[in-house]
Amino acid sequence: MLVIVTQLAILIGFLAIWEALANAKIIDSFITSQPSRIFNTLIHLGANDLGKHIGVTVYETVVGFLLGTFIGIIVAI
Repeated sequence: MLVIVTQLAILIGFLAIWEALANAKIIDSFITSQPSRIFNTLIHLGANDLGKHIGVTVYETVVGFLLGTFIGIIVAI
């Protein structure tokens, strides 16, 4: 339990420092963005069928891999 709490504290601390440095213009938020902007983008994408697009991409990847493997075996034989 202590390990999980420590890991969460480190994560939250890292995100808080990152956000503060980006807001203070110490780091360029154009290059490194900000945790709040990333969170808002994920929320927006999640509302626009992100899961459907991920599913289609995974499906196409698996089918392409299987076809490539099958065709490669046939050519090798």
